[in-house]
Amino acid sequence: METNKGYIQPKTRKTFFTSLFSISLVLFFLGICMMAAMAGKLVVDTAKEELELKVLIADDTPDHEIQMIRAQLIRHPGINSVRFLSKEAAGQEFVETTGDDFREAIGHFNPFMASLNLRLKKEYVTRDSILKLQTVLLQNPAVAELDYPIELIARVDENTHVLAQIGLLIGCIVMAITYFLIYGTVRLSVYSRRLIIRTMQLIGATPGFIRRPFVMSGVLQGLLGGIIASVLLILGQVGITQQFPFLQSLWLQYEIFSVYLFLVVTGTLLGWISSRMAVNRFLHKRLDEIA
Repeated sequence: METNKGYIQPKTRKTFFTSLFSISLVLFFLGICMMAAMAGKLVVDTAKEELELKVLIADDTPDHEIQMIRAQLIRHPGINSVRFLSKEAAGQEFVETTGDDFREAIGHFNPFMASLNLRLKKEYVTRDSILKLQTVLLQNPAVAELDYPIELIARVDENTHVLAQIGLLIGCIVMAITYFLIYGTVRLSVYSRRLIIRTMQLIGATPGFIRRPFVMSGVLQGLLGGIIASVLLILGQVGITQQFPFLQSLWLQYEIFSVYLFLVVTGTLLGWISSRMAVNRFLHKRLDEIA
């Protein structure tokens, strides 16, 4: 039974470390994709919460009615803030934003309406949520209309859904590559020791005893690959944060640590599954079938 000692034999050590290098790079790529997705989500969420929806108030609406509408909006669970903008302030904001003074063309007439400008929570910036809010608000005769870029919001939702599907597909491909890398390495190790395995079977060694060193080798590959990939990602964060300081808040969130944990756990789990399958394929074959 001396031959069962050690998880990495000299003949397969080169293959082990070559595979480990490949696994680390693949998991590193997976980590980059996950972090890029998180950074993209952060940018989209920030943009959503900066978006203002204007509830245009009909002219000659009494102040107390405007305050009632404002109080109703403040109590809404999906609204972060409510800012009142008078007719005069709306006209001045237009002049400052566009640089064109409408008063030069139409005199003292102010075509703008007073409004309550809303900023929604990111999870409420969807086409359906905004349409529901619009339906409720338009029941009040003091509300003339809602002004918001509904088509832009719909495109953002659609593109976010497409990107999520692409990310999921890339993740599945990367995990499949990791699986086959570990599977191939363990299979080569089993093949190089096939005669020893056959001898151990003849003298009564159990499948679990024979399987153990190969499974541990696969688990070790996956574990080390996940750790190396995580370390590379951490080192990459330093340079990225220097170039894009706004991403600093992303690194401080607990989700970023879940990426490292995911890489380590995924690598280890794939190593265990692929190595067991690689060994089991040989344990029930005759010597002439694996020679």
